[in-house]
Amino acid sequence: MSISASSSNIELWVYCFRALMLRSSEAKMKFASKIKDPVLKSMMTIIALDHKRNAQILELLFNIDKDKPLVDPMSRSCEEVLGRATLENIRKATSRIRELLREDISSDAALEDFSRTIEQLNDITKGILISLADVLEKMGDPRHIVMRYLASTYENHKKLFLEIKHRFLH
Repeated sequence: MSISASSSNIELWVYCFRALMLRSSEAKMKFASKIKDPVLKSMMTIIALDHKRNAQILELLFNIDKDKPLVDPMSRSCEEVLGRATLENIRKATSRIRELLREDISSDAALEDFSRTIEQLNDITKGILISLADVLEKMGDPRHIVMRYLASTYENHKKLFLEIKHRFLH
């Protein structure tokens, strides 16, 4: 994934990532509604709300009109700015989560797979945020500070995943 320093590419990146975060938030809330375990359900809800918050922060930082229709985050133009491999990894991980939720996540193997997949999505999101922060910092744009903060929250997610995995698997 590479973001060029042109304002039009950054604007497209922001619109694409915002749409991705909103779509992800909705999907995670649907996933959470299918989980019986209150701890796993809470974890998915936390992630969903953080993704919605990211979208709202992008709206504020980049003066996005909330009423403007969302772009398709999986479109060719978004693929160009977010990265084909990034979006393909998101598609694969999301499909795997759907498969796991059709099954029972109570076995150790299923829980391990679920956790690994959620961690992968977490790392992708963090990487996307860091990439934009790097570009903004090179441009001398102070918004990079907020983008780095948003990326840092995904470290807390990772700690949460590890604690939950430890709780369930040991």
